[in-house]
Amino acid sequence: MAGNEQPVRIRVLAASSGVCYNISLFSNELTVNNIRRQLAGAVPPQDQILLLGPPYKVPKDATLRSHEILSSLRLGDEEDARDFSQGTPLSTTERTGAKRLFIFSKQALSEAAPEPLPCHLEPMQLQLPSQPDPSPVVFQSQPQTQQQHQHQQQQQHSNMNQAREPLHQALEVYERRFMLHLCRGRALADGADLRMAACRTCVEEQAVMARALRAAVSNLSDHRNAAARTRTEFASTFALDT
Repeated sequence: MAGNEQPVRIRVLAASSGVCYNISLFSNELTVNNIRRQLAGAVPPQDQILLLGPPYKVPKDATLRSHEILSSLRLGDEEDARDFSQGTPLSTTERTGAKRLFIFSKQALSEAAPEPLPCHLEPMQLQLPSQPDPSPVVFQSQPQTQQQHQHQQQQQHSNMNQAREPLHQALEVYERRFMLHLCRGRALADGADLRMAACRTCVEEQAVMARALRAAVSNLSDHRNAAARTRTEFASTFALDT
């Protein structure tokens, strides 16, 4: 292995969850079995079905090591990244030359498959502050340092030794209420950003699941067409022999 060789990054799309798994392997390690082992934590190896395409077929080691296939996989990554950034998932067709690698779970496809977990977009509940942040303004009723106290005494000697005016009291109350509303507004804005990010992730995962459904239907259609051709050829041969 060359010392400066860079690993090959392959993105595997999970059909049952829409999660993308990034796998990095060196060229001499790029085999189907190694990819299966890397994905064992997501789907047990005995339940894995890998489809690469289009046309969607079970990949082989020689296929994964092909420079043309690797370039097509990178094109698929670029297409998805561009579509998601533009907010238009699934806008590209299957005829751009891009390829994608999907992993299916036999257990998820079986009749005894467990019900999918409910989708919760966090945060479900937001904790709003009940007290405002410390005020940047120092009021006379707030604790003071020794220097502030000396400065206040100097001001008191210059005809400031009087009770606070009602306007100052109202200003302090208004500032505290305004700061509380500001803190709550920031909490709501941060929560909205988190929910928006969760929605984007959910849409991206749904787009992956939709592409996986296309891949599965395409693969089944290819098998059906091949079986139909075989049946037609058999029927023609049988008719000639009889």
